[in-house]
Amino acid sequence: MGAYYGKKIQKGEKNKNTGKAWTIDDVPTYWVAKTKAYLGIE
Repeated sequence: MGAYYGKKIQKGEKNKNTGKAWTIDDVPTYWVAKTKAYLGIE
């Protein structure tokens, strides 16, 4: 799931809940560490 959210952020996909591009702040708390690892941040 980290890759799933990471790809959404990289592609700039629109988050249907916010109407804006996905950011790390939109990722569910449980998946934040895995998503950051996928993106190579922190």
